Amino acid sequence: MYTHCYRQTDERRHGRSDDVWSLAYATSDHDLLDSLRLVQRRYELRGYLPGGADHADLTLYHVLPGSRTILVKAANRIVATATYVPDSPLGLPSERVFGREVKEIRSAGRRLVEISGLAIEESVRAEDRAKVAVWLFQTIEDIARSSGRTDDLVITVNPRHVAYYSGRLGFNRIAGPRPFAAVQGADAVLLRYPKETDVQHLHWWNRKKREHEAFVNAFVEQTQPWVWDSRRLAAWAQRMRFGLGYVTETGCGYLRGLFPDFEWSGRCHEAMARQVRYDTPARVALSEHAVMANA
Repeated sequence: MYTHCYRQTDERRHGRSDDVWSLAYATSDHDLLDSLRLVQRRYELRGYLPGGADHADLTLYHVLPGSRTILVKAANRIVATATYVPDSPLGLPSERVFGREVKEIRSAGRRLVEISGLAIEESVRAEDRAKVAVWLFQTIEDIARSSGRTDDLVITVNPRHVAYYSGRLGFNRIAGPRPFAAVQGADAVLLRYPKETDVQHLHWWNRKKREHEAFVNAFVEQTQPWVWDSRRLAAWAQRMRFGLGYVTETGCGYLRGLFPDFEWSGRCHEAMARQVRYDTPARVALSEHAVMANA
C-alpha cells in the first residue's frame, strides 16, 4: 500500500490521521465487502437504491481478468472506491443504457475501459472530495495507459456531475440523459475521455504534478490486484446474491473458460431464458446495480 500525506495550510489539521490517505486494491474479502457496502450506502442516500435491504452484491465486472477495485483509505478506513472495467466479450456496464453509442466507439477501433461504481464517503470534507476523485481518476488513467491496450475511458454519471467531469477532467459528453432502470430510473449521461486528452484545469494536481504522478506510477507498477479463480468465486457466491442478468451462449462459453470449475449451467440457462422472454439485448451482470458512477 502506498501512502501520501497531504500537508494542509491549516495547522489545526496537521498530524490528524484523516490527513494521511493511501491507495490500495481490494485484495481481501474484508476490503472488497466494505467497498461494495460503501457504494450501496451512497446509492441509497442518492435514491438510486431502495433503503433497508442489503444490495451489496458482487458484480461480474469485479471478477473479470483485468478488472481492479481501487480504494482510497484514511486511517485504514475506506473513504472512496471505483472499479476499473476493461472491455471484454461480455461488454461494458454502460451498454445496458448506451449500447448503440458504445458499439459505435468500439467499431471505430477504439479500445475501451469503463470507470464503474465510483463512490466517496459522506464524511470526506467538501474541500477534499474533488482531490479524492482526482486520485481515483488519475490512478485509473495510469492503469489504462500502462496496459497499452486502452484508447478511451468511459463513464456514466448523473447529469449534475457532467460539468465537473467535462470542465475539470476533460471528458466529452456522448449521449444522454437517459433513465437508468438499475438505479431506480435516475438519469444517466455517457461521457468519454480519449487518451489524447490533455487536461490543464487540475491546478491542485499540477502544482505537484511530478510528485503526484510518481506516487501513482509506483502504486500501479508495484501493487498487484486480486486474481479471481473458481474457488474464490464459489465462496463469494455462497455468501451473496449472485445471478446473471442477461447472457448469450457465447458469453457463457467465455465465463466457463475463465472459471472452468464454477457451476454456470443453471445460471446461464435461466439468464438466456430471461433474455428470450423479454427480447433484451445481450448484456451480462451479476447484479442489477452498482454501475453508475459518482454516488
